[in-house]
Amino acid sequence: WVGENIELGLLISSALAIAHPEQYEATKHALASLANLEHFDRHLETWAFAFNVVTIIANRLTPLHRDRASGARELFDALLSIGGGLHTTLSLPGLGARLQYDSGTLVLMSGSIHPHEVSAFEMERLCVACYARPAV
Repeated sequence: WVGENIELGLLISSALAIAHPEQYEATKHALASLANLEHFDRHLETWAFAFNVVTIIANRLTPLHRDRASGARELFDALLSIGGGLHTTLSLPGLGARLQYDSGTLVLMSGSIHPHEVSAFEMERLCVACYARPAV
């Protein structure tokens, strides 16, 4: 899957490089260090994401939550919505925001700080959730 989605990884990584250049550089440095390890080198040849974790969430309601395992408070997560229909929303109640979350929408935010939820959706839906674990 990773090798088939290099362009997607580059797109999400480019958004992170613009929004949070310090995180982008730190993560790229960490991934370069991992590439020197015997069991990681071949896997990282096609890893285009500037995050060390990518999770695919399929057709799942997302109640209000914080992503406590997704990274440190100062790190951004990337959430890419694919499908779902025209009435899907992403709510960030702590910010007083309810955003239209159409297919193709990319959101960068600290999921460990900001509680968030995704509304019910009309069609099949995926979320590509990318985040950095500081321990890596």
